[in-house]
Amino acid sequence: MKNTTEVPMIENYFYNSRSVVEIIDKYCRDLKSTSDPTCIAHSVQLENYKATAINENHLYHIRTLFNKTFKMLYDEVDFCFTFEARRKSLLSTEAKLLKLIKEKQSIDLIRDFLGFRIIIFSEKTKISQIYDLYKLAEKLVVFYANNGYILCDAAASKDNAEFDKNKYKDIILPNEKTVNAILKNCLYGVKDYVLHPKKNGYQSLHMVFKGPKGRYFEVQLRTFDQHIWAEADCASHSTYKKKRYDELEVNYSKMKIPGLAKVGNEIIDCVGFSKSLLIYHRQKTVNYPKNNFKK
Repeated sequence: MKNTTEVPMIENYFYNSRSVVEIIDKYCRDLKSTSDPTCIAHSVQLENYKATAINENHLYHIRTLFNKTFKMLYDEVDFCFTFEARRKSLLSTEAKLLKLIKEKQSIDLIRDFLGFRIIIFSEKTKISQIYDLYKLAEKLVVFYANNGYILCDAAASKDNAEFDKNKYKDIILPNEKTVNAILKNCLYGVKDYVLHPKKNGYQSLHMVFKGPKGRYFEVQLRTFDQHIWAEADCASHSTYKKKRYDELEVNYSKMKIPGLAKVGNEIIDCVGFSKSLLIYHRQKTVNYPKNNFKK
């Protein structure tokens, strides 16, 4: 950037906009007016966020895919699961963009504006549940391909070279040969934090799929034990985000967006400004007979 003092900052748009969409539109307009290539790329990514995570037409197609996926899982797998979809928050998206720009990395790497998460649990042994996770990954790749969604090459895993098994003795690692045999046709597309946990013990399988219109969504797969670790233990996502991203300054008392407020220390966010929004949730917690399934 020629002169960083000339580059607009998103904080300036928080207090004079009435919606998340309005913030993005105003900010992108001013980013483009700088004629700086980095600022223009920044604005394009925020517009992609709006088109993917907020656009009602696109969300309708995602909901259709979500329900198709749920029915397939309900009919075909022999374990219980919860299945949810979430929309990434604007603040989290912008913080990630700023970090990548600061580190001179491609901001095209952000492909998780929308995400599915499947958490499995059963009476099987923990290692059996982990192998079920890999079998589920392979099943989803085939299912989404048949529905027009392509598995993308996985980005390089970060923060997993320093994992110390002696520090986290409760973490269960699968056999690499068994994993390779299960994922033989889609190894390239699975970011495997189960076989190669992050240094804080975080385990999950991540995959990114590209739809017919070039938009992406991410799928995360975890066992219940892995989910508890990720949400409430050393690998807590909130702790991870605080370490990885600089906090954007927000004065919630000045915000005028319907559906967003700060009450005491709690942020009430129904619009996806500061917190990811859970947009769909379904589950199979009992092995009901298949003919009891209702659409």
